[in-house]
Amino acid sequence: MREIDALGGLMGKVADQSGIQFKVLNSSKGTAVHGPRGQMDRDIYKKNMVEALFGQEAKDETQGRLNLYQGSVHDLIVEDGKCVGVEMQDGAKLRSKSVVLTTGTFLAATCHIG
Repeated sequence: MREIDALGGLMGKVADQSGIQFKVLNSSKGTAVHGPRGQMDRDIYKKNMVEALFGQEAKDETQGRLNLYQGSVHDLIVEDGKCVGVEMQDGAKLRSKSVVLTTGTFLAATCHIG
């Protein structure tokens, strides 16, 4: 997680607080093929991340310009062929310079909606 520096490296900091074990794969080989790995306690990680994002310290530190919204995205707002925001399921429209879509599998491809 050392490569992820969003929010000042918050994911790595929370992973350090929540770690069960850390190791480096291929450690007997050259540094170019080392693969750092960490195992986190899921419940502790979730608790620590929520505290880091919503707790008092988050308001005092670098997250001052961060706005968090919780809900389901219903549609994309597209103007002149460019995505300029999202429309939430409750009808709220959030505009932004950029929108990041992420996909993938989570918990054996179980889809949680809501």
